[in-house]
Amino acid sequence: MEVTQIDDKPKIREIIGSIEQLPTPPFVFQQIAKILSNPYTSAFDIAAIISEDAAITAKVLKLTNSAYYGLAHKISNVKQAVVVIGLEALKSLVLSSSLIDAFGKGKQIDKNYTEAYWRHSLATAIMAKILARITHRTELAFQEEAFSAGILHDIGKLVIASYLPEKHIEKMRFLQEHSTNEHEAENIVFDCTHVEVGRYFAESWKLPRELADAVYFHHAPASVPGDGALPYLVHLANNLVHLSNENDVWGATRETSSFYLETWNRLGLNSDMQDKLIQELAREYVKSETFLHLDR
Repeated sequence: MEVTQIDDKPKIREIIGSIEQLPTPPFVFQQIAKILSNPYTSAFDIAAIISEDAAITAKVLKLTNSAYYGLAHKISNVKQAVVVIGLEALKSLVLSSSLIDAFGKGKQIDKNYTEAYWRHSLATAIMAKILARITHRTELAFQEEAFSAGILHDIGKLVIASYLPEKHIEKMRFLQEHSTNEHEAENIVFDCTHVEVGRYFAESWKLPRELADAVYFHHAPASVPGDGALPYLVHLANNLVHLSNENDVWGATRETSSFYLETWNRLGLNSDMQDKLIQELAREYVKSETFLHLDR
C-alpha cells in the first residue's frame, strides 16, 4: 500500500485546510512533554504540573488505580503515581486522557462508531505494548511509546468523523454499498486517507516525529524512512487486533496486509505466536475497561 506525501497531493491540503477549530493539546500535556526532555526532571516537577488540572489529575489517578496496572496499594496523589508507574507511563496516560477529552465532548458523532473506534484503538495500543515488551524487554520508555502510538494510529478517522462529518457519512455509505476497507473507501470517496489527516493532527499537537511516523506509516511500515521499529509494531498490532474474534470491533474481514509476514520477520518474531499473542491481548484488554470510561 503506497503512502503519499501531503505536499504532493493537492486534495489532501484542501481537505486539511477545511478543518476548522482542530482541538489543541491541553496546556498540561504541552508542559509535560516539554519538561520530560530535561534529564533533571523529578517526580515533584511532573506532579506539580498535572495537579494544576483537576480533571486530568482525576483521570490519571483513576487509570493508575485501575486493574490494568494491578497495583497492590491505592495511589492517592499524582507524585505517588509518577514514582510507582514511571514518567513515560504517566505521559502515555496523559496523552490518552487528553485525546479522549478533546474528542469526547460536543461532537455529534455516531456513538456506535466512536465506541468501536476507542475499543479498537485501545486494543491496538495494548497489543503494541505487548509486542514492544517482547522485542524491547529492557526499554520501558519504548514500551510506553508503543502504547501511545497504538492509541493514536487511527486518530485521522476520528478527526474526519468529528470535523468533516459530511465526508465521514459519505465514506460510511460507500462502505455499506461496496466490499472494501476504510482506507480504500477514503481514497475513492475524497482522495485523502486517515493516515494523512492523522499525521497532520500529530504534527499540530507537536508530538514526537516517531509517533507521527507510526500514524502515517502504520499501513505501509516498509515505507518509513530509517530503520525504526515503531511503525512495524503498530502495523502488526493493528492486524492482530483485526484478526482477533474478541476485539475485531470494526467487523473487518480477517484478511491481512501484504506486509503482515514481512513485519513478523522485521521484528524478529515468529508468526506461530499469533494465537498466543491474541490470547494475551484478551487477558490484558479485560483489565483496561477504565480507559473507555474516562469521558464519563
